[in-house]
Amino acid sequence: MATVDREKLYEQVWTIPGARLATLNGISDVGLAKVCKRYKIPRPDRGYWARIAAGQRVRKTPLPNVRGDDYATVRMQGWDVPDEIVQLEATTAPEMPSPPSLVVDSPTAPHALVLEAQAQLETAEPDQNGLLRTDALSAPVIRVSPPSVPRALALLGSLITKWEARGGTVVVGAVGGIKTALAIGPDEVSFELHEEVDEAKPVSDPSRLTGRLAAIIDGAGIRRRWADRKTQRLEKVISTLVTTAAQALEMKKAERLDAECVERQKRRVYELRRAAVANKDLDFGRRQKLMEYVNRWHDAERIRHYLAALQAALDGDKIRPVNEEGFREWFEWAKHYADSIDPIVQAEPPEEKPAGPRNTPSAELDLTRRAHAFVSRLKISDSDGLAGVTGDQLRGASGYFDRELWVEICRVLEGLGYDTAK
Repeated sequence: MATVDREKLYEQVWTIPGARLATLNGISDVGLAKVCKRYKIPRPDRGYWARIAAGQRVRKTPLPNVRGDDYATVRMQGWDVPDEIVQLEATTAPEMPSPPSLVVDSPTAPHALVLEAQAQLETAEPDQNGLLRTDALSAPVIRVSPPSVPRALALLGSLITKWEARGGTVVVGAVGGIKTALAIGPDEVSFELHEEVDEAKPVSDPSRLTGRLAAIIDGAGIRRRWADRKTQRLEKVISTLVTTAAQALEMKKAERLDAECVERQKRRVYELRRAAVANKDLDFGRRQKLMEYVNRWHDAERIRHYLAALQAALDGDKIRPVNEEGFREWFEWAKHYADSIDPIVQAEPPEEKPAGPRNTPSAELDLTRRAHAFVSRLKISDSDGLAGVTGDQLRGASGYFDRELWVEICRVLEGLGYDTAK
């Protein structure tokens, strides 16, 4: 059982932030609030420490006079605090809530993420619950009241140091930019550090901010939470938190590797099946092509045999062509055609020379009366002359571009073999 003079505790309450004073006395800040209420010791209202940090004047609520020896000495759970410790805390109290320079787990400089979180918390405005928040896109997720900032940053530094010692990394802006992740390779769990709020109390009640810190990891199939309790502070379980997160990520890694293995198996089977279908299609195509070549070769050989038999009949005067020239032309075409369909010979098919335009006298042209009149007007003697007619000539003869007449002229010329597309 710790004891302290009531007036001395009153001075301490107004010179040392409640969460820190409670820690020094070995009790929770809620317990300290109850002690102050029992012994009628007023406490600072909300915003008191922020005004001190800003250099503003503040007014202390006077200590009320109470009768009875029971109020002269305060008795509470915890331990006695040496006067020199209280004096040291009191001299640094006006600097609150700005966090002091941090030394976390080692004499080296604080981690860059701790410094970023510290800078953000120093300039942050309290939310509706009186908590300061970091920006999850650029700093680890922290939600604490101003008096809890130094401790939260120290906890964060300790966590990062232990996590990186295991080969892990801390990733800010994870999960869509709203989480902080503890990662090992591609596997990660989210992490946050916050102060518990007594939701049963109104927002205007300063004791709503409990000073108790809690850490949460979520992901990889687990969700674990550690918080300050009467028998244990959060600092004592940081190693447990780190070990739990690492074990969860080991399980997640094993599951991920198994899933990747299954995907490789499926991919190999898929590729084999796809190759089998492709080979089957290839084989089918080859067989189709082979039979096509065989049939073409047979057709070519049949034509050659027929032509040979036909030639033998001609040589033996068994048959005689009606048109000798036409027959010879057809016979040569048939031999060339047999070579063209033979996949072994693969001769080019005989080219058929297109017949040229047949020049026809104008009197023989199959024209309508309008067209005949036009031809006569321009003194066109034959179809070659008609093919040379231009649109301007048509317009000059008719006074306008007679499209119907122009279409008739093109139609007649095309029927005679002229190329009217030029």
